[in-house]
Amino acid sequence: MRDVKKLFVLTAVFVALGCVQKPQTPTGFGLVIRNFTTDFTQVYPGDRFTLTLTVANQGEKTAEKIFAKLQYPSTLTGDLGQKTLANLEPGDEDYIEWSANVPETATPGEIYRPLATLCYKYDTEAYTDVFLADKRWSGTLPTLETMSTSGPIRITFDVSSPIRGDRIASLKVTLAFLADGFIANETGTTTIGTKNYVRSLNLTIPRVESGNGKWLINIDDEDDTKNGIQSVDFTCKESSDGSLYYCTANANALRLISNELTARLYLNVSASRIGVTGSYEHIARVYATAEYQHCLQAESPPILVLRE
Repeated sequence: MRDVKKLFVLTAVFVALGCVQKPQTPTGFGLVIRNFTTDFTQVYPGDRFTLTLTVANQGEKTAEKIFAKLQYPSTLTGDLGQKTLANLEPGDEDYIEWSANVPETATPGEIYRPLATLCYKYDTEAYTDVFLADKRWSGTLPTLETMSTSGPIRITFDVSSPIRGDRIASLKVTLAFLADGFIANETGTTTIGTKNYVRSLNLTIPRVESGNGKWLINIDDEDDTKNGIQSVDFTCKESSDGSLYYCTANANALRLISNELTARLYLNVSASRIGVTGSYEHIARVYATAEYQHCLQAESPPILVLRE
């Protein structure tokens, strides 16, 4: 394995290069808060009430490291600490309960509005087909697939087709935050991470065609930096058999700006290595995976303290 340091450009600028593939639309946004309820909306001093937070996984991946915190008036007592849930598979639903005691000294007319913050670890996986051909290729463009699992973040790709031999093409990978709440970068513990940062972004790029070992793709070594454009640094490693690139982004650069993050890299197909005689064509598949923490908030119905 040898390490290859490359610089990819982080930019919100759209680059149109040939035929652009359109992604499928996701069907869900990961965990959602079904409701946040209380068994009593009117209480007396000394009463007890229960808060229930119901959540469901509407995405296509497993929700992990699920926890919820409660913000509440300091005069309330009871079982009001941080709660956790077991992993939720797609379609699963569960709930968290807190029990609160109203102080005997509560002021009539006082209104409680507890606020729940729910956070969990999630990931989005995606792929796109890239059509490669020698520089003299002509024909009908084949059907190319692109897919992103449904969740709070959707991954899309923009890439020209075909990528011809001896030409450099741009592959743009965009992460778009679609859900309510916010994204953070803590996925290993039950604490809230830094807002608007994704934990990780990994790409798998085919390097040579399996079977015959012809050279397909090289990550081009051109200078991708431009004044005024923020950049994200990746470390790329070849697989042990040399057939793939594994590229891992520098986590410090994975910031969502206006709910989007876009990485652009340049791919080169060497026609001299794949054979310029005759017509050459191949469909290669590029994969991307993003890992992150998603947090949501909900306020309970107002709870009024009555006079005895």
